[in-house]
Amino acid sequence: MSSRTTKRFRKNDDANQRTVSMDSVDSVMSNSADSKDDPEFTHTIPTLVAELFLRNLRNISILKTCRLVCKSWNFEACKSLRVFSKVTLEESSSRFNDFSKFIVTKSLGRLQHLPSPFQNFHVQGSTLTDPTFIEFVLNIPITGLILQVDDEDDGPALNQQQLRNFLAANKANITNLEISTWLNRRFEFDKNSANDAIELACLKRLKLQDICCSCNHIQFWQNILNTCKPECLDLYIRDKDSVNFLLPQDKAEHLKKLELSLRKISRKSWNHLGNLKFVGLKSLSFRTQVSVSTLDEDDIRQWRSFCRNVSPVLEEFESNLTICWEPEMIFPNLKSIEFQKLNDDKNLLSSLTPCRFPSLVKVIIGFRMPVSIIVENEIPHRGVASLDLLAINLRFEENDSINEDLILLLTNMSRQFPKVSSLKLSISTFFRTTLPDIFESFPKLTTLTLDGNCDFSCLAGMSESTVAEYLERGLPIEKIPRRKSITDFMELHTINFGSQVTVDPFMIRHCLPRVPKLRQINFCWNKDISGPLLRDSIGHLQRIFYLTGIFQCMSLSGQDRLLYTQKICLTILNFGRNFPGCFIYLAAVTADMCVL
Repeated sequence: MSSRTTKRFRKNDDANQRTVSMDSVDSVMSNSADSKDDPEFTHTIPTLVAELFLRNLRNISILKTCRLVCKSWNFEACKSLRVFSKVTLEESSSRFNDFSKFIVTKSLGRLQHLPSPFQNFHVQGSTLTDPTFIEFVLNIPITGLILQVDDEDDGPALNQQQLRNFLAANKANITNLEISTWLNRRFEFDKNSANDAIELACLKRLKLQDICCSCNHIQFWQNILNTCKPECLDLYIRDKDSVNFLLPQDKAEHLKKLELSLRKISRKSWNHLGNLKFVGLKSLSFRTQVSVSTLDEDDIRQWRSFCRNVSPVLEEFESNLTICWEPEMIFPNLKSIEFQKLNDDKNLLSSLTPCRFPSLVKVIIGFRMPVSIIVENEIPHRGVASLDLLAINLRFEENDSINEDLILLLTNMSRQFPKVSSLKLSISTFFRTTLPDIFESFPKLTTLTLDGNCDFSCLAGMSESTVAEYLERGLPIEKIPRRKSITDFMELHTINFGSQVTVDPFMIRHCLPRVPKLRQINFCWNKDISGPLLRDSIGHLQRIFYLTGIFQCMSLSGQDRLLYTQKICLTILNFGRNFPGCFIYLAAVTADMCVL
């Protein structure tokens, strides 16, 4: 190799090690075209790197840096970034105005020839009457539309012509469509355009929410369904006969996910549902305001037929309507099942057997107080590893009856599912006896989720005043007489505190460090928590998920919201300094920040 070639290679190596600023991007691009380097080296090596590295790279930060290296890397990195991008444009919002100005500035500036990293545009609108918004979205490919026609009496009506124009312009792009209507006066369907069917060939997910008292939109929904084959269908309808038209057999055969929320169901609709056949349905959610006790024999027979038809293919099943079990009804592939009304089916646990559900691993059950459970012919299901118990009652106070009900519930659950390693309990209020009852039923939990009003005494099995008294006397906290508590779970490595649990410094300082195998906690931010406190008390953990700003920012606006966002940013920076060796996930959920 000649000395001239060697110097040229060294020059290229030095150039690749330097970081190119945004101001010099144009000069780099122009110089790359006039380069006198060896053509074989210049074109082959960057192309191979782009194909093997950039096209498969999924680290967004590195991709953004790679855009600054050279022109070819910029193009390849933008292709990968577009896979992750999702741009939401909301009608008549300040964010839309800012984004549209940014796009116009880029298209007219010196960076207009650079590729765009934006893709997957999603539109949210209510009336489609903003001319600037309409003009913008009609000139870009849209993959998602969420149209919420609200119930404001004095607002403008939906512009149906613009809706048709929008759907026609994006019929080859749109994959997700959601339309919610509340009052007819905001969406007076134009019957003259009932036959103007728009073919949406790429539509994969369709959600139709119609709560009109006297609905006349069925023909409009039918027009959409007749020209597409969605894989996911979500129907929330008030009319008792609409399901016959909106869920025909040819559409049911292509569904992978179905969510049905029906206020009432007519005899004709029950007959239709009972005759449907599903081939590839994996997830089903069925909700209605009727109960089995109000159905006659014919309706129950059709409901049983519907469950029998979906049983061979389902992997996830949720229903608030009691299932009428049959001995031959088997769900061979079902992995997750959710019942929202345990009290309506006293024999539910007896039906959840390994013979009927051989693949079941997760059970979600909603219950009311008082609990009434009858277990006949107990056959434990040892394959269930995850159990969620959700109290439907809004509030209840501690008394002997409530405690006995919780013991009854937990005991029967542990007998039916003896191998549960992950438990979620969501109740309005935790008592000092709740965690001991959980430990008595499930002593080998590895993951525990608590959501409700839970103070230090409920979690630790002793009061704060007792702890303070012992510490003042210089006595070890291990000597304090107490009930069974969170610290007695010897296998517990993950604790999740829901949004209703206020984690206070006493819990962090005197309770959580004493959980032997704890490695991860999830909890919500509050003003009493600080980085040094967590570092000194639970700095040994591997992961800390710290959720901030959900409820605090909901009532803020303007300058207060901005100040709150700045406070969250400082919190994130301080946590990063206090935990150099621990993975910390801080989710800042405000209108001004993204999820980190």
